[in-house]
Amino acid sequence: MKVSTKRTMKALLMQTLCFDIGGTKIQAAVIDATGTLLNQKTVPTPTSSWNHGKAALEILANDYLRLYPNIQSCGIACAGPLDTQSGKLQNPTNLNWGHAPIQEEMSKLLNIPVALENDAASAVMGEFKVGQFKGKQSLAMIALGTGLGVGIINNGKIFRTSQNQHPEIGHQILNSQALETWCACGNAGCAEGYIAGSHFLTKTRELLFQPEISMLDILKMASLQDPIVMKQFNLYSLHLAQFIYNLNLVFESQNFVLAGGFTNAASYFLDNTFSLLSKWCTERKQPVPQIALTTLSNPALYGAWALAQETITD
Repeated sequence: MKVSTKRTMKALLMQTLCFDIGGTKIQAAVIDATGTLLNQKTVPTPTSSWNHGKAALEILANDYLRLYPNIQSCGIACAGPLDTQSGKLQNPTNLNWGHAPIQEEMSKLLNIPVALENDAASAVMGEFKVGQFKGKQSLAMIALGTGLGVGIINNGKIFRTSQNQHPEIGHQILNSQALETWCACGNAGCAEGYIAGSHFLTKTRELLFQPEISMLDILKMASLQDPIVMKQFNLYSLHLAQFIYNLNLVFESQNFVLAGGFTNAASYFLDNTFSLLSKWCTERKQPVPQIALTTLSNPALYGAWALAQETITD
């Protein structure tokens, strides 16, 4: 009994170092065995090379390892594409890090087990484990940030392709003739080109002839019902509704949760998105899915924590 108690106490003391690596920023955190976030930091992402990115991760990691001696594992959520089996990045769309062996190198650097996962898959896992849709067997996460990430929980498990890869659903082509809408993936008219927050900002700047205007300024203009900005949000809600409708047709994910920095603008597009989605679902006589904003500070960090916990358990 004493041994069991000691093991339980040791397990409760274990902490996990978590990273969420996006095209704009790296968020790092330490989360304990109960899922409590103990500390969180954010730094800009060095996108120029993997060596610069690794240096930034090393600085964050060393700071946390000094502060939290009970860190036993590391979970990394990163923008894709990436291979979770080999632990390598595969030239991520919004990072110039190439084909980096991130899992191997970080494990050697930290001397602890490291789990690597696509950021959207990590985010949906975070929602599944500790979010408002905890335990829901059918769940879809849409991350609206620099890029467009999609994670799917299907029958209680992260959905993978036949090659056990994370599906790059955000790059499905919505309109191949939309030559004014190019994505970093190289194609015109893909979903990310329409729905990613960075693309919305670029397009709105062009229409306003204000190349330096910030997203905060655009939101202020929306609050004043600026016609150009409001037209952009209406178009955005149309494209997002189409995207969610198509996802629902394929996966029957009755619960959709939105995350990412662009959800700060949700009051200007979410109602119309749901209205359009409801109309199309009703016409097809299918259930209208729920759409909610995440209530977690960063679901991808919690997903990285959950996946790293599984690495220790295994």
